[in-house]
Amino acid sequence: MGRLIVLSGPSCVGKGPLHTAFGNFYPEQAAKLQKLVLYNCRSPRPGEMDGKDYYFRSREEIEKLREKENFIVLDVRGDLQAVDLKVDSRTSLSLQRVEKIPYRFPTTALAVVDRLHH
Repeated sequence: MGRLIVLSGPSCVGKGPLHTAFGNFYPEQAAKLQKLVLYNCRSPRPGEMDGKDYYFRSREEIEKLREKENFIVLDVRGDLQAVDLKVDSRTSLSLQRVEKIPYRFPTTALAVVDRLHH
């Protein structure tokens, strides 16, 4: 069974640069990562693409996803976001396997990459 690595944080906190740094230091591991694309009710920002950054849908469409068993819908700072727990036949997430792991945030992206590797 593989590992689930989650890069999460508010806008402009540095998730993208952290992912890039991980790829620069560990290209073989980074090549194995699959991005989970969330659904979002907000409008795309400049440069964002539907299906790559988010699946941009109306608030009403995302509300309807609550009815589907494999979706989790959350209000994130006023925007509805949803995640499909069964993305395809090879990838599925189980809520039974989610564990809270205490984590102290290091001060540099390099330290985070180092912790992910060890």
